[in-house]
Amino acid sequence: PAAVGHYREVLRLEMAGAEDGLNLRLDSLQRLHALHNLRAALEAAGPEAPVARTLRDDSLADDAEAERRKYVAQRAGGTFAAAADLRKVSESILANARICGASGSGPAGAAWWSALIDSHLRSADGGRSTLDRLVDNQLSGRWQGREIAFTDLAGLRFALETALDELGRRRGEFLDRLEHLAKVTADADPVDVEAAGKCVMCVAKTTMHDDDGGVVFAGRQRAKPASNRERNLRDIDATSGGGRTLCQHCAASPLFKRYEDVLFGHLGMDAEMTAAGRG
Repeated sequence: PAAVGHYREVLRLEMAGAEDGLNLRLDSLQRLHALHNLRAALEAAGPEAPVARTLRDDSLADDAEAERRKYVAQRAGGTFAAAADLRKVSESILANARICGASGSGPAGAAWWSALIDSHLRSADGGRSTLDRLVDNQLSGRWQGREIAFTDLAGLRFALETALDELGRRRGEFLDRLEHLAKVTADADPVDVEAAGKCVMCVAKTTMHDDDGGVVFAGRQRAKPASNRERNLRDIDATSGGGRTLCQHCAASPLFKRYEDVLFGHLGMDAEMTAAGRG
């Protein structure tokens, strides 16, 4: 009976919010959750339970199915559009990489810059003046956020080769995981579905707290995202130990973050070389 009351109150507050101008509303997933669980709570209570019934109870299943279809349509549409954009961008990257001489999906092999270094190495000072201008003016004495360690153009060549190899390797890992996630999403295993529902990272992103420490909102986050996420993660660390349940997407986050760090580190380097931008 208590659960029935809670879910009825959630739906009542949304309706009242629409009527009184406060614009309090639930998104599709929250509304689906409330409708589905209200129906399940009524069925669990049974016909003899001291629970007030309403005329709308008979339509709860249909209402929940309508919300489910709306939610899936919204999310699926965005997924298909994003997948199409990814394919388009990937094809463009591969085409341009081939023009630059790359031998695979990453930048490895695109060594036009190596010929440029060779030409400066053949100069009278072995490229020392070129390196000094590059280090002092364009790079400001730093490479990938650290103090420059190389002292000649051969060292610069090695640093570039190493950085590009790392970028290509991380990009390959990133694309492989994206392909894996697409397959998992299209044909989800029951274990993956259960993990998605219990993922501690997803919960941390979508649970809101009031100033007194109470949970006041569980759903898509609309305010104070950083502070609430940090608090939720601290709560998880304190209670779950090492046995966290993660969905496939959140489990892939560290890999995506490593690729992002490498990618934007290199972009930052390029920005400094061309416009004295970020380092």
